[in-house]
Amino acid sequence: MRACSLLLLPLALGLVACEKVEPIAQQAASAVVAETLKQAGGQAQAVLDKAKSDANDTLSGMGIDASAAVDSLKEKARAALKEQAASLGAGDWRSLEQHVGKYPRDIGLYTDVSPIAPELKRLLGARFETFKAWMETQGPLQQEQGVLYTTGNKPHAAGDGSAYLLIDPANRKLEVGMMSKGKLVVYASAGDAIHKPKDVETVVQNMASR
Repeated sequence: MRACSLLLLPLALGLVACEKVEPIAQQAASAVVAETLKQAGGQAQAVLDKAKSDANDTLSGMGIDASAAVDSLKEKARAALKEQAASLGAGDWRSLEQHVGKYPRDIGLYTDVSPIAPELKRLLGARFETFKAWMETQGPLQQEQGVLYTTGNKPHAAGDGSAYLLIDPANRKLEVGMMSKGKLVVYASAGDAIHKPKDVETVVQNMASR
């Protein structure tokens, strides 16, 4: 087989392929790139590992080793995460206001690129991962009287495992409510209580009545 050369695919994420790689191989490589970029906000490592496995399975029959090429995506993913952090303003909580109407997963709100991540992790401690699971089915980021908020619930749990998040960008404070079996547990930053939007009040009342 002829020596392989570097073929640049979308967004300069290089994947090694032979000059005469068949269309199906190119499509597979492009799919790997697209999926990596789509999920890089919070699951980059998991996506890359799966991408490597899938690419190898698809391309090995053509005599192409995708491992080294997909490894290079790790560096590209790290760069993408840095860019995402910059778009969220790193430590600037007010930068989140530009994302009102977007879903938390799409802006990496609960990942390390988010300006609220350190306080959210400090506040929730060991319950941080549970909170993320309970926010998997989620509403978009919204705003009322300067307070950003979103609500969510655990998928297929019949309402058992719901949560909300309040963000006070001006005072850099958070409030998280987590409800299971009709019991609400609240985690809040020190200081005065954050204004609770009407939508969140309604969600809490509905959860309590179940």
